[in-house]
Amino acid sequence: MLRATAPALAIAGIVAASTMVVAAFGREWRVAAVLAAAALVLAGAAAAIRHWSEPSEAGRSGRLAQVAWMWLSLTLASAGVVAAVFVFADTDAGGSALADPWSVLFEMASATSTTGLTMLADPSQAAPWLQWFRSVLQWIGALGVVVFAVLVAEPSGDADSLVGAQWSDTPGDNARETVERVGAIFLVLTATAIVGLLAVGEPAWRAVNHGLTAAATGGFAITSNSAAASGPAAQVVLAVVILVSAVSFGTLWDIARRRGAPLWKRTQLRFAAAITGAGILASLLVNDGRAIGAVVFDSISASTTAGFSIASSTPGLPAISTVAIVSMLIGGAAGSTAGGIKVARFAWMAKAAKRWLPGGAQIDDEVSYTWDGDQVESGDARVRVFGASALIVTWLAVLAVGVIILAARNRLDPVGDVLFEAVSAASGVGLSSAVTAADNDAVTKATLSTLMLAGRVEMTAFVVLATMPVRALTR
Repeated sequence: MLRATAPALAIAGIVAASTMVVAAFGREWRVAAVLAAAALVLAGAAAAIRHWSEPSEAGRSGRLAQVAWMWLSLTLASAGVVAAVFVFADTDAGGSALADPWSVLFEMASATSTTGLTMLADPSQAAPWLQWFRSVLQWIGALGVVVFAVLVAEPSGDADSLVGAQWSDTPGDNARETVERVGAIFLVLTATAIVGLLAVGEPAWRAVNHGLTAAATGGFAITSNSAAASGPAAQVVLAVVILVSAVSFGTLWDIARRRGAPLWKRTQLRFAAAITGAGILASLLVNDGRAIGAVVFDSISASTTAGFSIASSTPGLPAISTVAIVSMLIGGAAGSTAGGIKVARFAWMAKAAKRWLPGGAQIDDEVSYTWDGDQVESGDARVRVFGASALIVTWLAVLAVGVIILAARNRLDPVGDVLFEAVSAASGVGLSSAVTAADNDAVTKATLSTLMLAGRVEMTAFVVLATMPVRALTR
């Protein structure tokens, strides 16, 4: 487990080094000096861990635990960097809301989990170095999520083409090639987002930061009112980017190669289009005075778990809130940067549920399933259905515990708002019902941080990590 800390420290060091450049460009020399020192310390620590620790063989459970540990380590290391700047550079960087350790930890958990909930009342007042640190950390977190999804987590079905091996096999020699493919796709998405925002007249600094977080479906903004600060053309660019980023990278890879099943046969894509369309239609039907464009944009943001908003930082009408909760719960495609339960699992459960309907084939019949236009043998399909159901139950159980804790600690907030905030955190969305605030107590901040991190790595990874001591004692 110790060796899994090394990449997390190395990544935090890279983020600190890139942020040092931003601070130096802004002539914040003390900040740049602290960041440089932090980058050197983290790089040295990562190198020492690699040198003195031995690699260990791990099964799927072990790999899941390592992933959870890496995410936790990255969050803690990043929080340490920001806290060090505040202490040794004697500045709050306009982020006075990050005055206590739990707020700093929350902000970094939101970044690494690509969620977008924030302690900052007005991100536009934060110093450029802090804006950049948040944005680039969210971008790197999203890249890690996709790599995790295609190499370790449960398969999406159409993401298999990225790996080049059966989803149940260890990636082995295919790992490096897969990472390169994922990185190439993500870089193209990010570059397209930035260029598109620049082309429609967005200021360069905003275009770069929002391009990073849009491709990550993260939602961290450097404006006081999220996407509402941008013009209609920029909002269209953001909507398109987050929609594409919520598509499985396996599908995007096949599109680039002009191979695989046609788009209209892609199961995840069809389900995602139907879910997003239904969410938009339902939101418009229960809308009460909001601009149509704002409702459509926010609906897309919820279903792709992007977290950008036009209408408001709060969901507003209870009916719209309910629609958004459902959209956020399902989330985007497996194998994408989006969060939530994932469309693939919802699709597998829907296909299984159909078999239990009156007149349908029974679940134990030797009848194959259809996925992306191909036949999936009942045995293989059953494994995927059971895997999806187990993960969904785990996901909802962790969410329920989080809601209970948050409701108990925030009794003045309506339960509906607490539920909205918990789902937004667990699904990695970032839309807020105004429960998240700098004056939250430590338990609230810790609970939301845990939901964000656990939800980002599919819940199961954190469950495995948390139960490792118990399993070790009961052997």
